[in-house]
Amino acid sequence: VFSRHYIMRCRYLLVLFFDCVIVNAFSQNTAQTRLSSFQLAPPLLSTTNDAVVHLYSLHFNETLPPLSQIWKWKDQVLGNGRDFFVPKPKTLEACIKYIQQSIPNVSSCVVISNCARLELLLVLHEACDLPKLETEVTRCILAQVQQSAHSSNSSSILDSLLVTLMDRPEQIHANAILSNEQHVASIKWTLIVGVEQVCRHLCLVAAGMATRPNRPHRPVLFRPFSSRDAHILLQLKRISEVLATSCSSGSAGLPVAKLLLDASLTAGKAARDVTKVPAIASLQQYGSGASRYSSEPPAALTQAAAEVSLLKE
Repeated sequence: VFSRHYIMRCRYLLVLFFDCVIVNAFSQNTAQTRLSSFQLAPPLLSTTNDAVVHLYSLHFNETLPPLSQIWKWKDQVLGNGRDFFVPKPKTLEACIKYIQQSIPNVSSCVVISNCARLELLLVLHEACDLPKLETEVTRCILAQVQQSAHSSNSSSILDSLLVTLMDRPEQIHANAILSNEQHVASIKWTLIVGVEQVCRHLCLVAAGMATRPNRPHRPVLFRPFSSRDAHILLQLKRISEVLATSCSSGSAGLPVAKLLLDASLTAGKAARDVTKVPAIASLQQYGSGASRYSSEPPAALTQAAAEVSLLKE
């Protein structure tokens, strides 16, 4: 268990680091910006209107049946992202295509599904009415949940197990239409608007420092040397690979979404690199804080590292 003060100082230092990443990535004053080994394309991003980049993060409430049903569907069909998660690129790609065909204003879509969150990153053709867009997003997800429930009623236990353990894109129903809209208004999302804000959020997710929607009241402890917390990088990489496949097919708008994901991956790796953020080096010898072999850093070392962090600010 780490000193909370020290962990918060490291977390704040890395938030500042991400701000530098975002400023560099989306600078309009440079012809080409290099972030670590990743080449960004400012001309593409600088012409992207903030009003057309949105990220929807689903709330969690296990006592509210419609929400709990969505989370259950997400775990079963899209994947729960836990320690031994099964990558489901074909299913994710099918879900992306379904959302794009169901909401004509969406030029590209990213679906992030893991144990802690279900998030949709949407790049639109043009600005639109936000409440209406949220309603359409909710309808899409509820239609899939409703169709999946109908299908599972006639399937065997073995079929249900195969859905969880295998990549089965047919579980995304291309023509699903919501027949009962009584629960649409009860589904709540956190909305993040704009290239910079969305990129900052994705950077925090990649670094393991973003609040978990399924545990909103639990403090987020930054553990840069935890393999469990670093698992998010693999999940985001798999999603980026799905986008890369879609990009090769020539879908418009996808490069913006992929650049956002790749920038977050770069930041997530840098956040765990002592050569990029030396202040975290003193945490390395104490383990991840998640096992019996971890120990608490000495108070003097904690204070010294905190002072270094303050100087970095």
